[in-house]
Amino acid sequence: MGLFGGLAISIKWTGATFLALPAIIETVAILKTRKLRDIFNFAVFFTMVPFAIYFSVFAVHFSLLAKSGTGDAFMTPSFQKTLLNSQYANNPDFKKAGLVQKFIELNIQMYQSNQRLTSNHPYGSQWYSWPFMTRPIYYWVKDSARIYLLGNPVIWWASTTAVLLLIFNFVIFNFQKLKNYLKIKSLKIDWKLEIGNWKLNFLLGGYLLNMLPFIGIKRVMFLYHYFIGLIFAIIIIVYLIDQSKQKKKIFFALIALATISFVYFAPLTYGLKLTPEQYRQRLWLKTWE
Repeated sequence: MGLFGGLAISIKWTGATFLALPAIIETVAILKTRKLRDIFNFAVFFTMVPFAIYFSVFAVHFSLLAKSGTGDAFMTPSFQKTLLNSQYANNPDFKKAGLVQKFIELNIQMYQSNQRLTSNHPYGSQWYSWPFMTRPIYYWVKDSARIYLLGNPVIWWASTTAVLLLIFNFVIFNFQKLKNYLKIKSLKIDWKLEIGNWKLNFLLGGYLLNMLPFIGIKRVMFLYHYFIGLIFAIIIIVYLIDQSKQKKKIFFALIALATISFVYFAPLTYGLKLTPEQYRQRLWLKTWE
């Protein structure tokens, strides 16, 4: 877990959300047992191993990219002095930064440069719009061929429906427990879909944790930032279908619709030529233009 968590974080910081959910569950378990062995295992596998992997990736990065260039202008003279052909290479006024210092400085600079991306983009979108795929990304056009980042509407919207259903049931399930605890007899809620189990709560937690980091981000964001949350959403709908008595019918119906949708929207994904009328027919929402 720690190994793959570290690899995920080294690719993109939002990969930490994959590690966050099991870490929270493990923390709750440790608070109950309070065993020294559990605390040690948690410290090793959820903190030390991921950090070691993350740090090692940067060490390799510094080793492979050792030459000076236009991109190092953001870094301090001490950092730049470690690079080949740097203007500070022979400057005695600055001391070469060590590996740890370079690691810290680069990560701070990564965060700050990310925060500076506040300008708008015609195909940018807010986090709360991603589950509904209201704003795809228009990448390329040549003659009558176009390339969009556009998900399969059947899978995308079906998974969103499943997530909303799960959230609604989670609220109802816990409201029912609260009602029983407070012995409120005047309120009656008849809900027979029993999905208040740990598996679905785990999946819902994973989905929400992967959405949470984007709520406070001010920089321009795009539909692809939802991809991790989409993974959980798809798992949720698969699990819900598996719990249904009509799961085979629902499964084959969904696969058939998804296949038809894939073929229909493939020209926008793979840059295949469409007539103006065919293109307009595929713009199901005005915001897709």
